[in-house]
Amino acid sequence: MLIALVLVGTRLLGPYLAHVYGGGRSPGDRAFLPLERALYRLGGIDPEREQRWHVARRSAVGCGGKRPCCNARPDTVPQ
Repeated sequence: MLIALVLVGTRLLGPYLAHVYGGGRSPGDRAFLPLERALYRLGGIDPEREQRWHVARRSAVGCGGKRPCCNARPDTVPQ
């Protein structure tokens, strides 16, 4: 049963993911592109600009040192 589900899921999602990651148009573009553009505009993000390594590292860590708890010593962080 599990193998059948994996095969069906692969058959359905494979072409969609190939379009998404291959740079082509995908079926969800019509619905999600306006939302994506609005979120980029709201966040002041330029989708054409590459992200530098130090910005990616800060994003991966979470708060990026902008909150007091990120820069505090471990013994002074509120519990």
